[in-house]
Amino acid sequence: MKVTAHAARSEGWWAFDVPEIDGLVTQARHLDQTPAWCEMLPNFSTDSPQNPLR
Repeated sequence: MKVTAHAARSEGWWAFDVPEIDGLVTQARHLDQTPAWCEMLPNFSTDSPQNPLR
């Protein structure tokens, strides 16, 4: 799944949302952590077999 991350500063953190996954947001302390977080986000979709919360 290809996703697009939107990043914004929030109280010393970078907050990310991915419009392709409704309601899913995350944060990272450093902007260079963005690719790792955004690669993991699709796995938290409730429909994903890799969802660690299933």
